[in-house]
Amino acid sequence: MRGMFGRKQHRHPSHQPGTRATEVLALVHSDLCGPIDPTTFGRSKYYLLFKDDLVRMSHIYPLQKKSSAEVLEKFMEYKAEVEKQTGKVIKRLRTDRGGEYEKWMGVHLKGTSIVHETTAPYSPDQNSVAECANRTLVERVKSTIAEFKLDKRLWMEIADAVIYPKNRSPTSAVTTMPYELWHGSTPDLSHLRIIGSTAYLHIPKKKRIKLDVNTHKGILVGYGGGTNQYKVWDLTRKDVVVSRDVVFIEGKPVDQTPATLHRRTQDYVRFDHSPAWTTSRDLRATTTTPGAFAIRAPRFRTGTRTRTTTDRPRNLIGPNGDR
Repeated sequence: MRGMFGRKQHRHPSHQPGTRATEVLALVHSDLCGPIDPTTFGRSKYYLLFKDDLVRMSHIYPLQKKSSAEVLEKFMEYKAEVEKQTGKVIKRLRTDRGGEYEKWMGVHLKGTSIVHETTAPYSPDQNSVAECANRTLVERVKSTIAEFKLDKRLWMEIADAVIYPKNRSPTSAVTTMPYELWHGSTPDLSHLRIIGSTAYLHIPKKKRIKLDVNTHKGILVGYGGGTNQYKVWDLTRKDVVVSRDVVFIEGKPVDQTPATLHRRTQDYVRFDHSPAWTTSRDLRATTTTPGAFAIRAPRFRTGTRTRTTTDRPRNLIGPNGDR
């Protein structure tokens, strides 16, 4: 009998659906993802995901080390935030059997009467909500970095940028958007922009001296904590800057249209023999004696009038200030 089972026994399929929570924070799913290479500019190699079972609201936190102490620190930060927002308390936390959820984290859960539900070994399907959320998040981050050719060290900023609209988008798991169920109001999406777009960041007076330019060019990598705030990778400072004073050219760099430059037409004159705008510096001149110029007399237009002159045109100033 034992020999027969040894040859033919297989894993049992997991078809039984899980029971959904009936109130906010009654059940929270969590999982840790990493290590991720390369390390971010903030020296993070992991991120920690929390997802509410009822409304599917997601939160992520960066981690530098895979340790129980650091996981506990982020969990306490998450717990204080969500319990303050909802007026509810966390009752159950479902995780895999990772060591980062034991030791300090385990002691804290017991001390606060939070039930710690763990999956069976090698059974990620029992924590499918967090596992699927992690897979979707990583795939979106990878595609965004590849599409816009971003620095891979910005993966945590991009992950935040993926979670932001995800919480504000309809999903089949709930009747409406997670944000709406969580906060009780419809989110304003008018400020959303395409991640990876070119961004022109205004530099405040306190951050520049007299002859410094007012703008730095950058790349949009996420959204700030408040309304109409953007995270921009400043190509000059090589740092992520949060600002609301940003002008965008949306789309991939190859699809972006540069800003139109408005030229002062009074600074130019067009000649009949030239198909393009020509400045006075481009007038044909022949040297007769040293220091003297004999200007040929081309026909040129100024407005709607056409005339011929043998004198050098006066008051024609090119874009560089030359006459």
